[in-house]
Amino acid sequence: MDDEQNQLAALSAETVARVFREVWDELSRRQYEDACRSISALARPVPPAARPLADRRRHVSNNLVASYDTLEPEICEIELTVDPHPPYDSCAPLGSNTYVGDDSSEMPFFPYEDDPTFDRQTYLAMYSQLAWQTSMRNPHEELIVLETAARLQERYKCSLESIDATDVLPVHLVGDAGVSVGLVHSVLQRDYPAWVKPTPARLQNLSNSRFSDSNDLVGRAKSMTNYFCPNLDCIHPFCMTHVNITQVQSAGPSRRSLKDLAKLVKKPCLTLCFKDQIDQPSGEMSWTEADMQELKSLVDIDPQVIPCDLAIIMRKACRDVYAMWPSCQPLPPGGNSGKQSGLSNTVLPTIRHMFVDSEDSLQYTPNDPCTHQGSCDENCPCFQNSMHCERNCHCSKQCIRRWKGCKCAHKSKRCRTDLCPCRRALRECDIELCKTCKACDVVAADATTKVPTTRCQNVDIQRGNLKSTEVCSGQFGMGLFSLEPIAEDEFIIEYVGEMIFDATTTSRDWVTRHRRRNYVYALNKATDLDAAFGGNVSRYVNHSAGAEVNCEAMIRLVNGCHRLGLFACNARYRSGRRVIPQLRRRIFRVDVI
Repeated sequence: MDDEQNQLAALSAETVARVFREVWDELSRRQYEDACRSISALARPVPPAARPLADRRRHVSNNLVASYDTLEPEICEIELTVDPHPPYDSCAPLGSNTYVGDDSSEMPFFPYEDDPTFDRQTYLAMYSQLAWQTSMRNPHEELIVLETAARLQERYKCSLESIDATDVLPVHLVGDAGVSVGLVHSVLQRDYPAWVKPTPARLQNLSNSRFSDSNDLVGRAKSMTNYFCPNLDCIHPFCMTHVNITQVQSAGPSRRSLKDLAKLVKKPCLTLCFKDQIDQPSGEMSWTEADMQELKSLVDIDPQVIPCDLAIIMRKACRDVYAMWPSCQPLPPGGNSGKQSGLSNTVLPTIRHMFVDSEDSLQYTPNDPCTHQGSCDENCPCFQNSMHCERNCHCSKQCIRRWKGCKCAHKSKRCRTDLCPCRRALRECDIELCKTCKACDVVAADATTKVPTTRCQNVDIQRGNLKSTEVCSGQFGMGLFSLEPIAEDEFIIEYVGEMIFDATTTSRDWVTRHRRRNYVYALNKATDLDAAFGGNVSRYVNHSAGAEVNCEAMIRLVNGCHRLGLFACNARYRSGRRVIPQLRRRIFRVDVI
């Protein structure tokens, strides 16, 4: 322990610089050797001398023309009038919101260079320098930084934050929380050249992001959260929207007894279910060590899984799985399936719970799920932000701050009205918490629409239940038009774009004022949504404050993230009408128009 502390204390700027130079020289030698091998591979035998020009002329004249002298160029003049294309804004297509945060302090180019009315001097003063004045990202340099960090961790058992604190490496390994990503995160999104050693050194913080051994089922399941974002709004590989990915909470030990399992299963399965004959195995059981390890891994992943599901996964008889299940998950004697240990006799302090996530989205910004141990008190980020604990929070399931979901019946369609607590709290129903409204169910639609629908009427944004629309030119320029009738309160489309902070909104405001087209919505207290450079067809909606308004922009909390949707507000929305949301200064940034 003392040696480890001495090694941590010994990490200094000189140490980081020495290891960085060591790795740099090693890569330089490797590049020199690779260059020599590449040049040698390009060497070819000297070709034979070319034929005389006279021979080539005779050869050509025999096949194509009589002689070179007979070829004379012919010049044709064609008058062609081409009308210039009208000006337009380029926009990258996005399927969901993407995180940008703050734009770089380096200007990528001069906007409207050919427009003398644009005040470029004022706009230039907002940036520190031009992007082309700085060097581009060098993958070899980043590879050297990664290898340097790996060797420092191996030798000195130091953290990535302590390496960044020396401020020696040209690239930071860890980004600012909630603001930017570091090299450790961005390395997963690109390919790097192979290192000198057959097996490159692994960063300790990246070891979990690599696939585990094929036989390690638990390790492979946990590593997937480093490749695929665990947020239900995303689940994309190498997510750049959710900068701080919260790991999925460990399931913990099971608290179900054998009797509880029998009560939980209402209908016997078809694979010799244990519910029919609990105390009678299906016969001689042939379980290998590999089978037992697989069963233990599955129980470790989900201790609450029932034998019927395990039998299908393992292709075993349900009664056999039931017989072997206690050996993989020890249970307390007497079948204690009650409260968690340490919670039944714990008296929580009396704290007045106030929540802002049931109010206007502009009054708060969602925080990441809490990961602390114990009750949610003043040290809990959800408590500090006055928010409910969400489904992915690591606190106890009995936490009194947890959002409970709704208990609406799916046949009553209450989730479409304010009688639903989720809708009243300006959030969509949770597919795991809202059981009775069937938020997780998808039913096939009739043969005419051929569009699957949901039983719950408050999951349209997360399900992507879009209406058919198209972009056409109209009275006010390009606009978004509906291709089907839409009923009142029905979801039309989600407005997606780049998630930016107020500072970036201010810097982009100068260009927005000049072009007199604004695509910025206020998403929450700290984040705006800008579809100027990235978005979908919803960016073509035309806003108004008059009687022609037929839809409304509403912000909903969906799986812990704010998302903006357009909902019809007319009694009957006819096909072919332009989508015109209400112009609300509270959400839409209209001060630049």
